[in-house]
Amino acid sequence: MNRLWSYVGGLVAGLAISSTTFTGTFLSDLNPFFEVVSIVAILVFSGALVWEGIKGLMNN
Repeated sequence: MNRLWSYVGGLVAGLAISSTTFTGTFLSDLNPFFEVVSIVAILVFSGALVWEGIKGLMNN
């Protein structure tokens, strides 16, 4: 159950990074990097949640 909340936290963090804009700050040059990191985080953690759900269904 603790892993589930870790996956949800990673997914929420990825969504938060993707919705943040860095224009007008010193991080504006790194905006493409943060976009890639957020997309990868969203894909990885949502895939992990789906995988855990499928494993949970197969065990029942």
